[in-house]
This record gives sequence, structure tokens and C-alpha cells, in this order.
Amino acid sequence: MTWNQGTATDYLNLLDQLVQVVTSRHLSTVAVNAAGTGYVAGDILGITGTGATSTHVAQIEVLTVGGSGEVATARVYTGGAYTVDPSTVVGNAATGGSGSSATFDLAFAETGWTQRRRTQVAVSATISAGGTGYAVSDTLTLVGGVQGNGGSAATFNVDSVSVGVVTAVTLVLAGQYEVPPGLSAVQVTGGGGSGALLNLTAANKTGDTVVVLTGDSGGALADPVFAIKTYQGTDESTINVTYNWALFMATANSQVLPVHQLVNVTSGFNTSTNDGQITASSTGDGCFVPLKTSDAFNLSWWISATGRRVHAVVKVQASGTTYYPQFSFGLLNPFGVASELAYPACLIGPSDRKSVWYRDTNSLFGGVSEIIRRNNGPGFFWSAEGTWLQFANGIITSNTSLSPSYNVSNTTPRTALWPLGYMQAHELTADQNWEIASALGFDNEDFTDVAPTLIYRTPNTGGDLFPLFPLTITQGDAATDFFRVLGEIDGCFWFSTGGEAVASEDRLQQAGVRYRLFQNGTRIQHHSYIAIRED
Repeated sequence: MTWNQGTATDYLNLLDQLVQVVTSRHLSTVAVNAAGTGYVAGDILGITGTGATSTHVAQIEVLTVGGSGEVATARVYTGGAYTVDPSTVVGNAATGGSGSSATFDLAFAETGWTQRRRTQVAVSATISAGGTGYAVSDTLTLVGGVQGNGGSAATFNVDSVSVGVVTAVTLVLAGQYEVPPGLSAVQVTGGGGSGALLNLTAANKTGDTVVVLTGDSGGALADPVFAIKTYQGTDESTINVTYNWALFMATANSQVLPVHQLVNVTSGFNTSTNDGQITASSTGDGCFVPLKTSDAFNLSWWISATGRRVHAVVKVQASGTTYYPQFSFGLLNPFGVASELAYPACLIGPSDRKSVWYRDTNSLFGGVSEIIRRNNGPGFFWSAEGTWLQFANGIITSNTSLSPSYNVSNTTPRTALWPLGYMQAHELTADQNWEIASALGFDNEDFTDVAPTLIYRTPNTGGDLFPLFPLTITQGDAATDFFRVLGEIDGCFWFSTGGEAVASEDRLQQAGVRYRLFQNGTRIQHHSYIAIRED
């Protein structure tokens, strides 16, 4: 599992860094080659990276040392993002830390995601075929591609001709393409002639953009398809300018269709126009990530990634407000054979409302382990029946404690996320005497009962332990006595502080496994934390 952390300057730079991390190679394993001296446990070391090309540099954590500070064991601390691996992978020298002379043997691997396309603009063009009948100052417009909402086709000016044959052009309008028209022998319209073809040079559009990524399921299932659409707008009060993301998943990728026309795409597009505009609804319809206004502050981020699934947490902090938007996309660890769960895709974001911002006090932002919705989203699961099922947080069973009402109810049938399953890396022994309340707060027959906040740590000879339960999606209908467990969200765990003093970004180690703890959105209750596995 690739783990990285960093800082972005704004919502667009955050997107760039997400794409870099999930689509590049990373440091996957590390072994001590020469132990060096003078190190201490917890030292964070860099690698020299001779000959490497990277956007994020990998780091190594010293775990144990000998009597002279020689490195005994170490692990990958951050995987980095490499397009070219270091030329020295055997005995690569380390930088930083308290000691000196340690070297490591390194191995690099693909994270598993591929950028399929991104909003493009025309930069320049050369002549593939000059056609006939053209004149200087004719305007040529590219044919094909998909502009998407607010986009336009690129145009070129004819600079020179030879007996009506185009010999040179210059760019007039860069256009905007969600799906480019191609790069070679692109047809054009306009001017006084016919038959001209251009070889196009394109580049990523600056500003708001659409990105489509596909993962790697390992061949057992269809590869996950994920898309991000960045956008600007105003909040629901129409006062504050927002800079947010809209998230989507689909069951298949297409290089010729815009995102809003992909097969079985999740909610969030304005279906009354179906032109690529995201919904204008403020009551909730889709999966959105509120990130910033025009405030001048950076965004800290943490990303955990495999080819099957990506988890991300962002820290939005300004003027005394701290908010941790989280999102997760990819395939579940399914409980079922392929015929039951042919494509166990799952998308979760922090809000189902487009027009929100991080200091919107009228909103109640949850997170990956505490999904709160108003209408349709921000949690979606692709069912064996061929539909996107929306789901919310299973541990909230009524509206009575929420103001205003967020339509979190105990109606049936429903799909919900629960802290269930076998506690990560723990046995229920006499030394770990857990007191678990009422089957974790739900009844298989009717999904009622209390929220599962009554899980306590109990002193034991090995020291207190925190409960870490897999995030499990279930589906049930009390009226028909129907119930099934759909799957778990890999690498994420429901976490209860039990009233202990913990804070977002704290690190936890249990049974040799490391986790990073985060509050869910703006929620700070003892049961409103998530633990994301680091290694």
C-alpha cells in the first residue's frame, strides 16, 4: 500500500498531486544494506535518488537500532511518486536522521492507476495535408472531440498558402476539450477551401478541469473507473466563492465519451440538460468535496493507495476553522463471488451538496467512516442488480439529534455502512476483555437499537487497546427479513477514542500495524474518527 503525505497550494494543485501519487511508481520495499551508526528509532530518512525523476520523494523510517545506533530494521514511511526509479537501488545512501552511513536496498512498483484523459487545449498545429482553395487569413476550426460544458472548438488562422494549399497556421482560439479530437490528420471546417488536415499539439488546460483515472483490480474484476471535475461557484448563501471537486464513478471507461455519458455514472450531473453541467441542487445529489474559498492558505493531505482503492484526507484550516474532508474510491473487498458482486465499486465523499464550503455552519460534514447525507449521496455502491445504491452511516438511527434534519433515518430497505467484522489484528482473549454493546448497535432483523458508542477499552496486562473495526457495507429490509453483507472498505477502520485524548493526525500502532487517525469532516465526537492503515 502506497502512503504519501504533502501540502498543496490550492484545489487545482491538490488534484495535480493526487494524480501524481496514484499514477506514478513508488518505493514498495526497503531492506538494510549497511547499518551505519548514530541513528535513533523514529528517524525519518530521505533517499539520494541518484538518476531518479520524481514529484514526491520517498522516505524511510528507522524502526529499531543497535547499541551504537546502527539501523536494525526500517520501513517505507512515504512511497513517493517516481516516473524514473533511482539508478542506485542496491546500497542507496540515506539522507537526514541522527546518524550517518546507512544504506538501503530499494524496490519500486506501480501504484496501479492510469490517467486516461484530462481536459485539453490546443497549443499549435502543423500541416498534415494542405488541401486546396484556401487563402491567407482564412479561419480553420477543428472538427471532432467533445468540448463538454462551457467548452469550444479550437481555431487556427491560415498564415500562408501556395496556390491555395495551406502551408502554415497559427493558433487563434485554444478551445477546451474533455475528449480531444485526436492529434494527427485532424479535419477542419471554414475558410474558402477544402481538404486541409492538421497535426495538433495539445496540453492540459489550466484552471478547472476534468480528469478520468482507471485502477488495476488485479484481473479478477473490472478495473475501477473514477473521475474528478473541479469547479468554482458560490455557497448556498451566494456570498462566499467556493473551489470544490465533484467525484464520480462509472462501470466502464470510454475514450470517446464525456464523463456524464459514461456507462452507469454516479449522480451529480444535471440530468435535465445532460450537457456535462453538475447539479445545481443545494439539497444534495452527488458526491462533492468542499475544499476552499479564496482564502490564502495551503492544504495538507494524506493519500493511501492500491490499484484497487484510494483513500484521501485533506486538512482545511484557516481562521480557527479546521475541517478534514475525506474521500474514498475504487473496489471493495467483497463478501461474495463474482456472480453476486461482479463490480463491487464504492465511492464515498464528504458531502452530497454542490454549493457548500468548509466554514458552512449549516452543514454537517461527515467522512468515510461516518457518512451523512441529505438526499442522494455522497456514498454509492454498485449492486449485483446493476444499480448504484446510496448508503449512509449505519450508526445514526434517527433524526432527533440532528438539526436541521439530514434525512438520516431508520427506514427500510436500506444500505448502510457499519463498524463490523473481526477486530483488526486482535484476539478476544482474557487479557483483552472487550465489552461490546448489543451486537455493535444493530439488530439483524430490524436495524434498530442504539448507536454503537458503548464500546470501551478495558485495562489488560498488555496495555490498553483501541477497537478498530472494518468499515462494512450491508443491505437489509426488515419487512422482508432480507439481509446481506456486501463487503469491506480496505484499509479503513471505524475508530472510537473511548473518551481518550486523541487528535486528528495522531499515529497509532497495534499488533505491529500502523494507522493514522482522523476526525470525520467537522465531526469531533469520540465515535467519529477513522483509522487509515499506513503500512
